Amino acid sequence: MVHGPKQAGRAAVWLVALLVVAAGSVFWLQPWRTSEPAARLQVTVLDLDGLPVPGARVRLRQEARGVRTDERGHAAVPGPLPLSPDGGRPKPELIRSALEVDAPFLALRRSPPPELKVDADGGWHVILRMTPYGLLRVRMDASLLPGLRAELETDPACDAEPEGGRSVVRMSKPVSWRVYPPTRTLVFRAMGDTGAAMQRIQVAAPSVGHVVQHTLTMPRAEALVAAVAPAEGLEAPTLSGQL
Repeated sequence: MVHGPKQAGRAAVWLVALLVVAAGSVFWLQPWRTSEPAARLQVTVLDLDGLPVPGARVRLRQEARGVRTDERGHAAVPGPLPLSPDGGRPKPELIRSALEVDAPFLALRRSPPPELKVDADGGWHVILRMTPYGLLRVRMDASLLPGLRAELETDPACDAEPEGGRSVVRMSKPVSWRVYPPTRTLVFRAMGDTGAAMQRIQVAAPSVGHVVQHTLTMPRAEALVAAVAPAEGLEAPTLSGQL
């Protein structure tokens, strides 16, 4: 049978279509792979006593949205798992640094290392224990001289960290500190540019789960006026007769 140009063209089109369909079938039948597997990291949030923390917001740092823990302190966090540099088993410190957990009066910074285990289905499960704290909000007395400021003195018995990155209390800029047990007292060093003497002010630490507001105040420095005069009957020494 002799085929004309039209029939040959149609055959070529059908051949190309069959090749495309065959290639697509091979592509979709093979296991799907991604550069970052969207696995779900199982997270359990507990306090230091081992009690669950419900309502905590958990998310990976690169993710915009997070999930809330249930009444068991459990949450399934979607997103790529933070693997070790060699691509093997995730390391607890990597997972801890990759996670953000927000809960009232609880923090991860002073907490013990997380526990990492493998679930029955082969997924990763991390257990985080959070440390409780109290909040101390400190401000300067507005009636004092301008330019006054206060800083928290370094003390091994005081475990506290400022919120927001600022640690210097100024007249218009109060600072809040997270205070961790067993801290009992915080000592602030208040000073000024002129007209104020340096003062050390002790403030009681807030209880865990409580907010305490404290206003730092200090007395005004009084100018000391004095004159030096020789005692009666004594003459001031001179160089008379020595030259």
